[in-house]
Amino acid sequence: MRKNSTTKAEYDGPTINGRPALSVENVQRWIKDAYGDHVFPSQGEAVPIVQALNHCAWLEHQWKGTPEFKQMRRSNPSKKRMKRIHLALTTLQHDLPDLIEDHVKIDPDARTTRLVGVIALLDCANSLAPIFQTYGRRPGREPELWRRIAKNIAPMIVAAVKSAGVKRVGFGKPTSPAVKIMGAALEYLEVSKSPEAIVEAVRDRKKGVGK
Repeated sequence: MRKNSTTKAEYDGPTINGRPALSVENVQRWIKDAYGDHVFPSQGEAVPIVQALNHCAWLEHQWKGTPEFKQMRRSNPSKKRMKRIHLALTTLQHDLPDLIEDHVKIDPDARTTRLVGVIALLDCANSLAPIFQTYGRRPGREPELWRRIAKNIAPMIVAAVKSAGVKRVGFGKPTSPAVKIMGAALEYLEVSKSPEAIVEAVRDRKKGVGK
């Protein structure tokens, strides 16, 4: 169960995948727990965090690294279709030039007669292939997609804390209150990560890694 203000049995509000949805009050409490009762962010700055995390909770099968979700992504009909299209385009790119060359050896005028459609097909395959290229990569270790979530949430946390009057907010040290808030956000998504891992994930944003 996601960590929230009430137990699942007591909760009768909005749910996501059968679990209590995150609220503005939850986010405000995370910030108060990290900085103290004197730091209370505005609702307006907390709302984007709530919306982003609830959206991630709703689409957890698209990013979670659990075996069942990985298998679900690999078995996705749309993704399989894209892979088949990539394979078909690659086959056309590989075989059509030889087909054209073989016919031209027999009939030099074939380019302007019988092979017009084949040449047009090759041109289309060459133009479309780059669009589907990413679907031809060999399956390997999936990236930790929670890191992308942390990078996207970090600026929202900074804005929310600053709206409460805190001038300096950063993720540079594992002991930073902002890192504690990020930890609570990830725990809501049922992702447990160390402060050191959170710092590394957010720092990737500054280095331009994983964009």
